[in-house]
Amino acid sequence: MGSVLKMQMPNPHYRNESLVRNFNILTGIKFGNIRPMDVDGFIEIHNKLFIFIETKHNASPLQGAQKAALERLSDAVHNPDKEKHSYLLVVSHHAVGDIDVANSIVTEYRHNGKWHQIADLEYTTHDFVFNLIQIHIGHENI
Repeated sequence: MGSVLKMQMPNPHYRNESLVRNFNILTGIKFGNIRPMDVDGFIEIHNKLFIFIETKHNASPLQGAQKAALERLSDAVHNPDKEKHSYLLVVSHHAVGDIDVANSIVTEYRHNGKWHQIADLEYTTHDFVFNLIQIHIGHENI
């Protein structure tokens, strides 16, 4: 399962900030070995750019059923012929408590059905997403 993402309050960017620290209890939804999972973050812009974010502690790898499910989700949305671009970002953090996802480091990403490693490990999630917006949307269109 993905890690729990808790946002600090108050934050004017959340419509229902009183609910931000609530947890969804999914333990009652199980069908054999099939269980729900979460997506740690998701950004959609103009039905053209779709960014899935999965946080991992200390650069732990995305693996197993979680990796397969997120790959399938990202790949199913990606359709460059219709100008729909999907990215799955794996973000490393060292937090014990709340995770500052914006300033955490993107270690790898999936795009167009392929995984890409980031060699210099210097891209924060914020900067990486900003670059994707520039490439696919343009800042002036946000």
